[in-house]
Amino acid sequence: MKKIYIYLSLIILVTSCAKNDYRDEYMGEEMMIDYMFNNFEYGAGLRMITQVGEYQAATPDTSIWTATLEPHAETTNLVSKVDLLLSMNGGSESLHQSWALSDMYDGEFGLPRFDVSVSLNQALSTMGISSFSGNDVVTFRFVMTLTDGRTFSSNNVTGSMTGFYWSSPYRYAVVIGCKVPAGGIPPAGTYTLNGQDSWGDGWNGATVTYTIDGVDNVFGIEDGTSGSTTFTLDGTQTLNISFQGGDWDSEVTYQLEFVDSNGDNAQTALSDGTSPAETSKDLNVCF
Repeated sequence: MKKIYIYLSLIILVTSCAKNDYRDEYMGEEMMIDYMFNNFEYGAGLRMITQVGEYQAATPDTSIWTATLEPHAETTNLVSKVDLLLSMNGGSESLHQSWALSDMYDGEFGLPRFDVSVSLNQALSTMGISSFSGNDVVTFRFVMTLTDGRTFSSNNVTGSMTGFYWSSPYRYAVVIGCKVPAGGIPPAGTYTLNGQDSWGDGWNGATVTYTIDGVDNVFGIEDGTSGSTTFTLDGTQTLNISFQGGDWDSEVTYQLEFVDSNGDNAQTALSDGTSPAETSKDLNVCF
């Protein structure tokens, strides 16, 4: 019997110590769950439902970024508003638009949602920016304000809120692309069309047509391993590049090199082959 009493005493002692330790660790609360309920505030999330679109330097009017977002809070009526702030390359932010709860609509689960649609030109106007170039970055930052005055944004979001379901980072970066669509207006400068034949006997009837303002110019390699041609555009002229196949297109490659009017900003606007598709080609030129 003595052994049983000793064991019971030890159990009581350990239990008592454990309770005291819990009280110390959880700020006077006996259990962690009590501490959480009594000391933690509910947060809020801005769930991204969909986002589509892109920004392209060559088409600022028709380049549009769109999204649908869904505010989440402890109760729906806690949501006061959501602000959208825009900035370029990490610069100062400008308010683009605000949505009050009354501006939102019910989503498929009965929660409020709102839609965003901002063209590149609209974003530039909001930020008061008149000049930009390809690879500049437009940042969208959302700020959600609750009726109790608390605000939530990218500066106080946790990792779990940015994951698969919540997808709520509050902040989205959109890089201005450099695509010039086939038949579009590329930047002013000098363009050099370089062609190669891996066998060394020319393109065997294949050609590249570069069309400037509707006027066709045909380039090809009749014999040998390489050839080139150069032309200049003034920044208002349209350009379309297309390939027409020959007998051995598996030997054919070509590139369109660009240098701006100042002799700077050298880059490859197009690289195609082997076996190029017989289509008109988009260019990739940052300007």
